[in-house]
Amino acid sequence: MTQTDVAKLMETHQSVISDFELMGGSPKIQIIQRYARAVGYRVLLELAPTTPVAQDTKATTS
Repeated sequence: MTQTDVAKLMETHQSVISDFELMGGSPKIQIIQRYARAVGYRVLLELAPTTPVAQDTKATTS
């Protein structure tokens, strides 16, 4: 699939696709999702801590 093909599916210009594929700028998640759909993929977003999360050490009392 060419950049022109993807651009047509996304209703945008080929230059926008070229910039996106070259990692130009910081695209919004909506653009990433549209691109993924156009090329037959879906976006999965996962957040994971880079360091262990500290446990809450406060004792609970009733």
